Amino acid sequence: MKLLMLGHSGVGKTTYMASMYGTMQFPLNGFTLRAIDASAHVRLITICRGILAGTYPEITDQRSEYQFVLVYEGEDFFPFSWIDYRGGALTESSGTLEGASLVKDLQSADGIIMFCDATALAQRSSVSKQLGRMATLLTKSFQDLTFPKPLTVVFTKCDLIQQVDPALVQPVQALLDAARANQHVYGRYVFTACGPEMIGVEVPVLHSLYVGTMSLVQVLTALVEQSRAQEERHRTAGATVGGLVGDLIGVFVGLPTHAELANAHSNRAAAQLQAIQPLIAPALDLAVFLESYTAF
Repeated sequence: MKLLMLGHSGVGKTTYMASMYGTMQFPLNGFTLRAIDASAHVRLITICRGILAGTYPEITDQRSEYQFVLVYEGEDFFPFSWIDYRGGALTESSGTLEGASLVKDLQSADGIIMFCDATALAQRSSVSKQLGRMATLLTKSFQDLTFPKPLTVVFTKCDLIQQVDPALVQPVQALLDAARANQHVYGRYVFTACGPEMIGVEVPVLHSLYVGTMSLVQVLTALVEQSRAQEERHRTAGATVGGLVGDLIGVFVGLPTHAELANAHSNRAAAQLQAIQPLIAPALDLAVFLESYTAF
């Protein structure tokens, strides 16, 4: 699964990334997070410790990619990649290399995490151009979707404003409406804070992976149903006169009988069911954890 993190310049993506990773080193409903690259683990943990002590990282302006594994009850559960785009990419046209790469990644991403600076919105700062660009790109990327796609809108730095007001959502309301109207987009927004007290930082990744898990369950369930239908078709056909004759002829030319094909589909269905079983408990725990956060 590929998750794309997108936000305007100065929104605090690096701070968020380290805060989320550090927070998820401790079990949340049985879930933790592991970086595949040991150096990425050390870097993120070091930054997180600084944040907890009140020291924040410098603003970066580069595209980064991380490889993570969601761990459930001590066992690797769901591998995914996390791409962080530099804020400046939002102001570049699709004709530039960076702009074209962003459009391509938006279309191919399995989940989107969009960041908005709550302090800038509260002060009505001029981030509207980048927010508008994000909203336009995201709305276009939703067109012709054929699979479930999670969208999480994250409002950062909420500890630095006097009041977390639902009006903060207004600048991206059109995007939320477009997402709500699309049956394949599963949206949620969350107000976060990164500092000595972490608030909501685990929600975006867990929401995205919950949708990814449920999507995988749906795909596997559909495959089980297909395998069972094929099994029934071959068993029915094998019981007819024509099927029996066909099996006899097929034996001489090395073709499998209807009974053999039915057994093969039965075994396939059993294997697919077995693949679903480990997903059920984590999916239920994710659903319980997320139920108190606002979906749209």
